[in-house]
Amino acid sequence: MYLCVVQTIGKMGFIKFLTTKTFFKHLGIAAAIVLIVMLVTFQWLKVYTRHGAYFFVPNIKGYNLAQVDRIVGEMHLRYEVIDSVYRADIPPLSVAEVYPAIGSKIKKERTLYIILNADSPEMVSVPDVTNTSVRQAIAVLQARGFVLGDTVLVPSEYKNLVLAQSYNGRSLSAGSKLPRGASVDLLVANGLSSTLTAVPELTGKTMTEARILLMQCGLNVGSVIRSEGCAVNPDSVVVFKQEPSAASPEVNVGRSVSLWLKNIELNSENNTENEFGF
Repeated sequence: MYLCVVQTIGKMGFIKFLTTKTFFKHLGIAAAIVLIVMLVTFQWLKVYTRHGAYFFVPNIKGYNLAQVDRIVGEMHLRYEVIDSVYRADIPPLSVAEVYPAIGSKIKKERTLYIILNADSPEMVSVPDVTNTSVRQAIAVLQARGFVLGDTVLVPSEYKNLVLAQSYNGRSLSAGSKLPRGASVDLLVANGLSSTLTAVPELTGKTMTEARILLMQCGLNVGSVIRSEGCAVNPDSVVVFKQEPSAASPEVNVGRSVSLWLKNIELNSENNTENEFGF
């Protein structure tokens, strides 16, 4: 066909050829071939991409992987576990989240991305929120994944200051490990009370004994100043100075008492053997 066209153009000239029936005949044949190729290509793409054929993402939350495998397999879909979280409201090792979202349209052989529920909660370090405001303490705890539990108000001169933190009645120190989502209780200062109380005599008492006496009087431990080389164990140190002193006038309940500590001095007489060797 190409040779015939070339010969015809050679005899007639190109301009004249464009007005002949032969030109329009071959142009129509070429257009028909292009159209057929395009139609075949579009039909093949529809089959390949399954145009118009889709499924809705099933609700598989709370299902274990064996159940997911069966449901997804029946729908000719795939799945992939990409992460895990912990939620107490669904069984361990079951589906917590699925993407695309449940009810979304998805085509055959597509992949569902699954987040599993862990078999145990993640353990998280407890932040130190003592001596911070209640608002700041709540923000820090929530940022770590904890929730605010009970807030106990006690008399103290610094209103809305967190004095201590606890979990299930147990005092918490910074760095302790708790399950993510655990409730942390806060002991919060509520300002000084109008009730007056006498300051107890604390000199000569161990740190443990001093805390108990102050608590019984509705007072708090303020600044603690340790002498050089002072032990950490509260039963191995004694108070040798306090402010205010026991001779001071009565103070408001909630007032803090500063304590100066030193190591317990052993009685040399108690460490000396008697004449019998004991």
